Parts: sequence; C-alpha cells; structure tokens
Amino acid sequence: MRKVFALSLLAIIVFSTIDAAAGGRKRKYRGRRGGDRIEQGTSFIDANYGFPNLFTTMLRTTFETPGTDDFNVTSFGPAEMRYEYMVNDKIGIGAMANYSNSGMSFTDSFSDFDSGEMNTYNYDIDITRLRFLPKLTFHFGNGRNFDAYTSAAVGYINWSFSVDTNDPEYGEDEVIEDLGNVSGVGYRATVGMRYMFGSSIGANLEFGLGSGALINGGVSIRF
Repeated sequence: MRKVFALSLLAIIVFSTIDAAAGGRKRKYRGRRGGDRIEQGTSFIDANYGFPNLFTTMLRTTFETPGTDDFNVTSFGPAEMRYEYMVNDKIGIGAMANYSNSGMSFTDSFSDFDSGEMNTYNYDIDITRLRFLPKLTFHFGNGRNFDAYTSAAVGYINWSFSVDTNDPEYGEDEVIEDLGNVSGVGYRATVGMRYMFGSSIGANLEFGLGSGALINGGVSIRF
C-alpha cells in the first residue's frame, strides 16, 4: 500500500511539472499572465465517491464465524464533499466531509448454559460514519489544466449504530465492544490530481489513507 501511495505521488509530481512547463510556454508565446491558473484566491469544490469501503470488509471479518448463517452485508460510500481556498499559489486550506454506511444481517445459534437448549438469534446491524476534517493542501504546480497536490487532514468522526435483534443480551454497547476501536478522531493523508476541461469544470482522482476510501474520484468546480 505504501509503495502504491509513493508511486502515485511520483507520477503526480511528474505530470504536474510537465503541465506547469507547458503552461509557461503558452503564456510566453501569447503574452498572457494569470488567467485560469491555480493561484492565490482560487477556490475548489469537489464532489466524490470512493471505493472500496474497507470498514464493510472488516465487519465481515469480525462478525462472520463458522456458527453464523445467512450472513449478508450492505455498503454505501464513502461519498465526499470538499472545499479548498488557495491562500497563495501553493498552499490551500479547506475542509472535507464524507458519509459512509455499512450494514450486516445474520443468524447465530448459542447453547443456553443453564438449560442446554440451542437458541437461534437474528441480528440486523447498521453503522453510519459521518466525518468532518479540516485539511491543508500543498500543490506541486500551478498549470492551467492539471493540478497535482498532497494533503493532510485531522478532524471528527460521528458514529451512529442501529441494532435490531431478538437477542436480549446484545445491543449497541456489545457492537462497539466487538469492533474494538471506535474513535471520534479521524485523520487522512492523500495525493491527488484534478484535470480542468475548461475554466470552471473538471474531474479529480485521489488516493488516500485514513478516514475515507483508498481511491475516490468525481467532479471538480473551480472559481
């Protein structure tokens, strides 16, 4: 995973350098300055969807055992919105918010310690995560079309649990105990790129570690 992250960063730097050089030649020949370049005062809004939802995979690993039957999982997201404002030609500040949901349903059977009878219980568990993280971004170039960057973010995670079961001894507290690590602090490190098709609309692709998906992409608006 670290090798993929490092190679992605290297590729982004190379493409950013090429794009910045090409932008410089255009300005030289046309006598233009500024324009649609990424510079101080530029703002971005990104709307993204990511994959895979690693938390859903972890749920299956944690809760599916040889004794469980009819194990099913559902997954949505992370769906993400980001805003960034360029405080100078290289540094942007902003925030990101993302939403993801993971659910599972299964049956499990246990032997009653006192009576020795086998009891079967049904479980339907839904877990939602809403994250809000302020972020700092460094841009490698300031070309007109291609924008490469790396960013770091730290913020807050809100967890929401829904447990529907006929097991009288199982609820939200037991789900948290089984998960083992439900933290309210989120962090994320990314490398990414945007390609602007014109002055305002573009597409983006991002690789990240931490609170969110490994890969996400979507639409970018520059203004």
